[in-house]
Amino acid sequence: MPFNLAVMATFRLLVSKVWSVPLFLLVASILAALVESGSPASLAYQRGAVLEGEIWRALTAHFVHFGYLHLALNVSMISLVFLIFGGLRGLREWFLIMFLCCLGISATFLVLEPDVQWYLGLSGVAHGLTVAGATFSVLKREAVGSVVFAGVLLKLLAENAKPGALHAAAFLGGPVLEVAHLYGAMWGLAGAVSVHVCWRRLQPTHDAFS
Repeated sequence: MPFNLAVMATFRLLVSKVWSVPLFLLVASILAALVESGSPASLAYQRGAVLEGEIWRALTAHFVHFGYLHLALNVSMISLVFLIFGGLRGLREWFLIMFLCCLGISATFLVLEPDVQWYLGLSGVAHGLTVAGATFSVLKREAVGSVVFAGVLLKLLAENAKPGALHAAAFLGGPVLEVAHLYGAMWGLAGAVSVHVCWRRLQPTHDAFS
C-alpha cells in the first residue's frame, strides 16, 4: 500500500465511530469513580452481594478501578487493540463483544470461582477484546492477528501456571486477579466466533450467474 494511502486509511480509522467503544469505557469508568468517591463498595463485583440480588455489579465491576493509573493502563490497552483491529468489525459487533465479556467474566466467577469474593477493573475485558480482534484478523488471514493471538496465549499460560494466582501490583493500588484475563480471553474468542458465524449467515446468497 502506498504511503499516502496508508496515512489516509489510518486517519479514517482514527476518526471512525469504532473509537466509541474505548471512549464509552473511559467515560463509564470515570463516572463510576465519581459515584464511588474512592470506595468501590457499591459497584465492584462482590460475590455475596451479587447472590443477594445486586446483579448490576456483574456489569459495573468492570468500570471500577483502584485509581486513575489502573484505569489509564486498561483504556490504553483497549485503545491499542482498536487502533490495530478496530476497523475489522462494526460498532454494534464490538459493543456486543464488550458487554459479553463483562457479563461473561462475572458469570464465570459465580459458577466456577466461589473463592473469588470480589473483583474490579477492565483488564479481563481488555484481554477479551484483544483476543476478539486477533481472531477477526486471523480469519482474514492477516499475520498480525496470529502474532497477537500467540502472544496473548503465552501470556495467559504464564499467568495461570499456578491456579488461583493473585499477584500484588503495588503501582496499581491492589492485587491482580489473573484468572480474569483467561476468562476474558475465552469470552472474547466466543464472541468473535459467534459474530463471524452470524455475519456469514446474514450475507446475501449469490446465485450461480452473479
